Amino acid sequence: VVQLFASDADAGSNADVIYSIKNGSGIGVFEVDGRTGLVRVRGLLDREAQAHYDLVVIAVDSGTVSRTAGTDAVVLIDITDVNDNSPVFDQKNYHANIKENSPRGFIIARLSATDRDIGSNADIKYFVLETDL
Repeated sequence: VVQLFASDADAGSNADVIYSIKNGSGIGVFEVDGRTGLVRVRGLLDREAQAHYDLVVIAVDSGTVSRTAGTDAVVLIDITDVNDNSPVFDQKNYHANIKENSPRGFIIARLSATDRDIGSNADIKYFVLETDL
């Protein structure tokens, strides 16, 4: 997802930095590599369930008396949408009665469907297919 970097002006092991997640909504969903600061996904993401996460990451040196960074790093993560949901009609069945002399273009029913995706992934197109019903 992202790589964090903190530096320590000390020398030797006192300059080695260890990263860890302190808190945030992304605990359990993301992990940080303690040595490299690389933030990775731990499991499956679903934008429809949660679209935004935040993590507060701390950096601690490896000195005999450990020191933490002067400030925490806040990582904000936005999950982008993929087209992983199918449209769903608002009703399972639609029924209409129409007079045989109704004019061309007469509206016989209004169908409606929704899609849990966002943006162009939620655009719905309606088609009439020939069937033997």
